[in-house]
Amino acid sequence: MKGILKCIGIVSGLLFILSACSESKWEPNETILLGETTPIGIATLQDEIWLSDGNNNRLVQIDNSGKVIGQPIDIERPMHISSDDKTLYIPSYGMDKIIISDGKSLSDSLSIPMELDAPAAVDISGQMKAVADFYNHRVLFFNGSEWIEIGKKGKSNGEMHYPTDLQFFGDKLYVADAYNNRGQVFDLMGNHILTFGEDLGFNAATGIFVNGEHIILTDFENDRVGFFDHDGNHLYWIQEGLSNPADVGEVNNKLWILNFGGKYITVLEK
Repeated sequence: MKGILKCIGIVSGLLFILSACSESKWEPNETILLGETTPIGIATLQDEIWLSDGNNNRLVQIDNSGKVIGQPIDIERPMHISSDDKTLYIPSYGMDKIIISDGKSLSDSLSIPMELDAPAAVDISGQMKAVADFYNHRVLFFNGSEWIEIGKKGKSNGEMHYPTDLQFFGDKLYVADAYNNRGQVFDLMGNHILTFGEDLGFNAATGIFVNGEHIILTDFENDRVGFFDHDGNHLYWIQEGLSNPADVGEVNNKLWILNFGGKYITVLEK
């Protein structure tokens, strides 16, 4: 009997090891230099790659090598941008507006009944819209029929301290609660579901990206990026060669980390 139990234990251990090995990590594979572009946000419009260039007050389209192509769009302090099939949505931190563009020119601004104070991020998902309202310490959320306000200044769950980025994924809204040094998750009624990362020593959690596998949160001042599962459990860090990572996006099945301080992109592959 002991021999049988021992064999079962060995087999179980091997299965665990094989399972762990099959869950490969994202790792740095390439660096894309951006010249004078200081990247804060990233979005793809069809096959186009767009970056918000905060220090130079412009939106730029780049190719896969990081070269600026086409004519940059002038806009005052663009932040964490978003897109749908035809349109770029650009939070202008300096103009207190969400600007709309077709990638060629600025066409309009998003109609929001509340007054913004330095919008830092926007995301669009079907009829739903969300804006990180930085200096008002809140998120404004359009649920398809009305705008609602999520959060107020504070450190408790559901409260915020300078929210800087956000993203819809599935039936949830994910927020980079930057100067509370954590991420938060809300349902589509604005109810708090989860807080994560606040015990890991983040110093300015400025960018968030979510896919089917991970929640990814940038640690701007500590030059690293944290990977979490969807329950908020920390999995691992990427910190090799990063410089003020501001955001993460997905391009051609690769993860692009925007290094604001270094003016380059770190490309991750499995």
